[in-house]
Amino acid sequence: MLILHEKDAYAPSSVSKSVADSKDFENPPPYVAPSPSSSSPRQINPLNIESQIPTSLFQSAVEQQTNHLYLQSRHNPISGSYIINSEIPPFAVGCKATKDQGRVPLDRQNSKYFKKCHTSNAQFETRHGAITLNLATAGTDDTKLTRTYVQASSRHAKININLFSLQMNKHICLEAATRHGHIVVFLPQTFQGLIQIRSRRGNVNFLPSFAQHARVVNGSDTSAMVLFGVQNIVLSDLDNDDTDLCMLTTRHGKITIGISGVDTYDDSQSTNLLVKKIGSLSMMLLGTDVTR
Repeated sequence: MLILHEKDAYAPSSVSKSVADSKDFENPPPYVAPSPSSSSPRQINPLNIESQIPTSLFQSAVEQQTNHLYLQSRHNPISGSYIINSEIPPFAVGCKATKDQGRVPLDRQNSKYFKKCHTSNAQFETRHGAITLNLATAGTDDTKLTRTYVQASSRHAKININLFSLQMNKHICLEAATRHGHIVVFLPQTFQGLIQIRSRRGNVNFLPSFAQHARVVNGSDTSAMVLFGVQNIVLSDLDNDDTDLCMLTTRHGKITIGISGVDTYDDSQSTNLLVKKIGSLSMMLLGTDVTR
């Protein structure tokens, strides 16, 4: 009985409290704008947040350069982006210098362009796996003329090479060869030199922008020599390091050449091969006349 009396004693006060709360809810206090002197939450600079994010050990803030790179596979594809610096010494990349081993061209007819002094700066080789590369040349001394040697070969798979950048005075000798696979190469607008093409079936595709600036100086049903560049190029100067070289060879595949960042290529596009006369010789070309 005492417990019941205690509840009755507290009942009026609890009811009055609930009524007061309901009145406060119906009539909230007026809104007062904060004064300029009032304290506001601390604003965090986004730059400070980014600076606090730890950098991964496998992610460098600068572009990594390599030299004496050799990748080989039988069935797996090879792909990646590589900035090749021929001035990096062999010991800096964990390779042992081999003075007696010279460059061996993928095509014997290209032997005259390979100086037997060092190995290739980058080499990619597969049997059935496709090769997809984004390449660029670099160096530490812009005044020094150097030529980077890159080779890519596959027996049955396709080779896609996008040479997107050539540093000043850092030229390239690019050689790609297949037996049955197609070869697609995009050259930068700064390319200055010779493109040597060899194909038994003569299936060569010049993309529009490249065709407008290319000059075919010699050609037949199975091969052609094409000059590309804004400056006048003499064939006798091709052995020097101040010119670029691109040698493409295939037995049964197709060769497609374009300008990096300008031309586009679609595998499903149909080809319309036309026979173009180059003097007394002829070669299978696609699209417009590139002899100019």
